[in-house]
Amino acid sequence: MKHLLPLLILPSLQLHAQQAYDHLRKTGTLFSVMIDDSARLIVTRNADGKRILDESLSEYDAGVHLDDTSYGLPYRIWDINFDGYDDLSFSSSSGNVQRFEAVYLYDPSRKTLAYQQELSEIACLDVDRKRRLITGNCFHSSAAENWTETYRWQKGKLILVEKEGTMPCPADQDCYYTYKQKRIKGKMVYVYKDKNKL
Repeated sequence: MKHLLPLLILPSLQLHAQQAYDHLRKTGTLFSVMIDDSARLIVTRNADGKRILDESLSEYDAGVHLDDTSYGLPYRIWDINFDGYDDLSFSSSSGNVQRFEAVYLYDPSRKTLAYQQELSEIACLDVDRKRRLITGNCFHSSAAENWTETYRWQKGKLILVEKEGTMPCPADQDCYYTYKQKRIKGKMVYVYKDKNKL
């Protein structure tokens, strides 16, 4: 009987693990995403069931925090570049302040997903569909240097159009700057840069 016990427990644990990940499945317009019991993110095209992405999440935040779905699924299906096609992102890394996602854009000519490095480097990525803007809401390099960035798609390229935040004064001064920059005639210029005492 003691030899049978591990054989009975092992299938039970495997079934429990599979049930834990069953809720991590979503179908978009073009593709479906699921996370299997070995923390692999698998994307299949809805039209023909072909697998178009198979990514191990074990080294990403999405894999580390699979059991914590308090913020929803560990991945998002959304149109990030406003071309009318579903795109995919999943949590890749985070710290005390910044959070990054690995971003894959749908390529309609190849009918597959392609990794997008530039978007993957935007901290706290968000999309303003109404204004057709991409924002990075939590860039951070020190206690005194925090900022947001706003981008617009222009002819398939991501262009920085606005930056706003705080930055430190020179080391011998007890102050910091608040500032805002905008792209005007192709160049980033300061709208304001105010000095503040600590």
